[in-house]
Order: sequence, then structure tokens, then C-alpha cells
Amino acid sequence: MTKTNVDDTDIINFRYKDGTLASLTCSITADTDNTAIIYGEKGKIVIPNFWMAKEATLYSNSKEEKFEDSYNEAGYKHEITEANECILCNRLESNIASHDFTLNLEVIMDEIRRQIGLIYPFESEKYKKCVKLKRFSSGARKRKSRGTYAFFFLF
Repeated sequence: MTKTNVDDTDIINFRYKDGTLASLTCSITADTDNTAIIYGEKGKIVIPNFWMAKEATLYSNSKEEKFEDSYNEAGYKHEITEANECILCNRLESNIASHDFTLNLEVIMDEIRRQIGLIYPFESEKYKKCVKLKRFSSGARKRKSRGTYAFFFLF
């Protein structure tokens, strides 16, 4: 943790019920190459700059195949496209990232934060007491979500 209580480098290992393993590393202080590699029984997929990927290469036992995205912008284009599609089709939930998927991701992130000791200011008892005192003047509402208190301020 940094002096400002930010997790500067994390190494996260997963073991799934079917025996699949995943290892993730993230850092704001180490100079990493931002490459994602997915290994399988017959080869691997390499994705440079995975968070804004423009290409991916499949390396199998017998060949190498490159996939390219011709879209010129970086960022959350797929997420924005899906959100727009849901809005236009009056869908309350995405078929790609369901509510369950999102909540399960929250559970994973909460467990990672618990294991590394990362506590956000709004989760501390002192902060909760302060917010409770200001609750009526600010219009804040409290909601308990999967063991974590979330505060929503209505201005």
C-alpha cells in the first residue's frame, strides 16, 4: 500500500472448481507491458495492451493467426456499444454482462480488497458515523450490498 492507502501492486491468483488457474498482476508503480496471455491445452492467445486491445494473436500447435480490430479509438467502446443497444431495445439487463456477472465481480473485488487490507474511507466506522450525522441534511441513503455499506448522496 502507498502512503495514501492505494494498492500500488497486486498479484491475484484464482483456482476455479474445474481446476483452471488464472494469475493477474496489476500495478501503478511497476512498468509492465500490459499483455494478457491465455494458455490452453492446444496453444495460447496473446493480447498486447489488453485493456485497449487492437489485436490478438492465437498461437496453436500448428499455426499462428492474428486478429485485428480496425476501430481507431481506445477505451470502453464495446461497453458503450452494449449499453446503447440495451437502452435502444429497452432491456434492463445486458445479455453479455448480466446483473449476476456484475455482482459476482463485486464479490471478487471485495475479497481481494479484504485480503490486501484495502478499506475505502466510506467503509470506516468513523466515516459511517460522520455520514449518519449528516444524513438528513445531505439526503444520503444507506444501502447494504453483499456485506459492504454503500452510501448514495442525493443532491
